Amino acid sequence: MDQENKAYIDENADITKEPIQYNNDGSATVFLKQPIKADIRKRNSGEVVEETFGEVRIRKMSFGDMKALGSVKSKGDVDDGYRLLSRLCLVPEPVFDKISGEDMENCLEVVQSFLPKSPKTSPQE
Repeated sequence: MDQENKAYIDENADITKEPIQYNNDGSATVFLKQPIKADIRKRNSGEVVEETFGEVRIRKMSFGDMKALGSVKSKGDVDDGYRLLSRLCLVPEPVFDKISGEDMENCLEVVQSFLPKSPKTSPQE
């Protein structure tokens, strides 16, 4: 196991579900094509256990999330998307950092679907 981040991709997993599921509570679940195993410290006991993360739940976005994003000096759309996604994902940071590129694209697609639509600025739109 990667001792520095204590998370790694489970190369032996076989995920065949649709990659994105939108939930009734406004959240979405992204099923990872490359599940991640990580050492997680339990809050109550302090015990460290290995868990496999085969999905990432992304909570519904709030105005506070958009406000927090706006208060950060931006380096570009990718940084903004990553920053917002890390705030919305309900997984530990070492797991989030190991999400594969393809799985990250699905996560960013969910975030894009949460963003408000831009108002029309001209009759041609």
